[in-house]
Amino acid sequence: MKLSVLSNDDFHMRINNNELNDNTAVICFYSRALGKSKELMKSDARMLLIPYDDWDYDDLVCEDDYDFYFPKARKTAEFIRSAVADGCELICPDDCGSTATLGCAAAILEYYEGRGLDIFANESYIPNKLVYRKVYDALCEVCGQKPQPENTIEIAITSCNKMQKLIHSGKLGEDTAVISFHDIAESPIYFGGTKASVLTLALDDLGPTEISERYGSLTRYFTKAGMLAQFIVAMAAKGKKIICQCEMGMSRSAACAAAILQYYCGSGISIFTDKRYCPNRIVFQKLFAALCTAGVQADVSQRRTQAAKPTVSELYDVMAQEYADIVSGKNDGYGGLISYMIVTKDKILHGYDLWNSDLKISVLKHFFERYGKDDIEYICLGYWREQSMPQHGSDIDTETGVLYFGNCSEYGYFKAIKSKYGVTQEDWVD
Repeated sequence: MKLSVLSNDDFHMRINNNELNDNTAVICFYSRALGKSKELMKSDARMLLIPYDDWDYDDLVCEDDYDFYFPKARKTAEFIRSAVADGCELICPDDCGSTATLGCAAAILEYYEGRGLDIFANESYIPNKLVYRKVYDALCEVCGQKPQPENTIEIAITSCNKMQKLIHSGKLGEDTAVISFHDIAESPIYFGGTKASVLTLALDDLGPTEISERYGSLTRYFTKAGMLAQFIVAMAAKGKKIICQCEMGMSRSAACAAAILQYYCGSGISIFTDKRYCPNRIVFQKLFAALCTAGVQADVSQRRTQAAKPTVSELYDVMAQEYADIVSGKNDGYGGLISYMIVTKDKILHGYDLWNSDLKISVLKHFFERYGKDDIEYICLGYWREQSMPQHGSDIDTETGVLYFGNCSEYGYFKAIKSKYGVTQEDWVD
């Protein structure tokens, strides 16, 4: 399935260049106030036009409003099902700056590929949670329910006030681990007398711009992510329930819980799409990267849901298909897969950054002649990162799955990978 999220300018450029045909299906949310764009009618593409007021959960007056909101959700799901069945490219243009487009795109990615987090965890996007839920539920109704990830770890999210009440109740037992965030200028909560395992962290709740202004770079923010990851791995290994707490129980704690759930169960999106939470995406990315590194070092495979990561065979087939498409002329070789990191059983790390078709054909032909699926222990693939294709925003490997690291450093993770697989030689082409 190919899904593109286009800006208003890029979408209209494709219309004017006659690049939209009957193999293209467009889901366009447009403002009731501005009306439909006349240019939309020039295209031969399948078109679903949805008049829309960009509301989210906070705009609903009462719970009953949910049932009457976005009545075209089922029609949207039927349109998506038909387009996917016919092999169409799905396009979600952001025609009026609405977050509805991104909510719809995230629902499509989550239902068909389990990768809605590619949009929700990306700081460039602000998806509408309400549209996501309506479209995803409609897809489940129209196309069938998707199996939910198995929860291998128990997580709770709470605020400072609720945590203090919990402490005073005496209910924090030895079977519980607490991660408590507090502002740098504030004192941590006092956990004296509790039997729980506790880790307190001084960390202000900052976004990318604030981090840049205060610290200069991401590397100086949340420097204890590695220590926190080791604590989580140790507590999870003991089967403890983990409670994540911050001032309001909405941002840092939610991001922490989402990172844990994504790493262990592949269900971090359940936190990002919950109307109660607004996870700090940088905290999520840094902790997720640290958990992946700690997990490689400690080998936590028994605690993780295996469905969260692809097999060597699956990623090998992706490589082989890309190669076959380039050789046949179906793919021009530009964009798509550009980075390959492969560890073979002879303990060689093959690192390829391939930007054009000639280089891809030459390097991959040589690799496939020497190695088959059974000769490989580890694969990591990276795509050309286009803003229009959010599902290509993160690398994917056979050790962890999708690497939601954002702009965080990958050095520590791949150093751990090389150590685990006993790499003795490296072969790089770029």
